[in-house]
Amino acid sequence: MTKVYLASLSRETENTKLPSHVFKVGISNLQSSLDRLYYTGWDEPHPISYFFPKIKLLAEIETDQISAEMLEAHVLKMIGAPRFHNWYEPKQISGITEMRRWNSREVDMAYAIIWFYKKYGKLLDRELAASYADYKMHRRETYESGQVRD
Repeated sequence: MTKVYLASLSRETENTKLPSHVFKVGISNLQSSLDRLYYTGWDEPHPISYFFPKIKLLAEIETDQISAEMLEAHVLKMIGAPRFHNWYEPKQISGITEMRRWNSREVDMAYAIIWFYKKYGKLLDRELAASYADYKMHRRETYESGQVRD
């Protein structure tokens, strides 16, 4: 089986042009998506974990290869960017084209799309994914202002 995942990647950097926090949507055929993100084999010239040592899996679904490719492409498309990757990195990090600077709303949308597919087996449209992201953003802002306690 194949996995589609959403991950948070972080690093410490003094270069202000390089992001310290990004997210990645990807596909893995390994036992664990984290194994893919930490993979440093001979065939991986620029492993992700060398550049982003702090990796956290946010969502994951196991499905067949065709559905995984379809779901990954749908998430990338629903974020709404003509090119998903949105910064210049001096080295071509493995999987960089499916990475994006951290944006809580976009991460919430990606999470909603993966969660919905996992639960219902259907693709979530942009409008509903955006509504979920707006709701999550509102909850975060309300919580941070001290108006609501979870």
